[in-house]
Amino acid sequence: ILGQELLGVPTKWYEAGAAEYDLPVIAQLPIFFLVSGFLETKRYIGFKETGTSGFINSFPFDPVGLNSPKHAINEVKNGRLA
Repeated sequence: ILGQELLGVPTKWYEAGAAEYDLPVIAQLPIFFLVSGFLETKRYIGFKETGTSGFINSFPFDPVGLNSPKHAINEVKNGRLA
């Protein structure tokens, strides 16, 4: 909402549902289901292989290396279970 107002988009967020779009909602639904189904299937396959959730082909998703045994022990010692 804040970004929309800063950029000066003419349609207010609460009026967005009334706007006419190039693609009707009936045509958007199959696209939504196909994309969501693909992503959820990839997530499920990765979960079955590794036992943890991740993003597409990056299982587990740990971009900064915080998923290590050392960090897990430190969290338990400090009483912060995630």
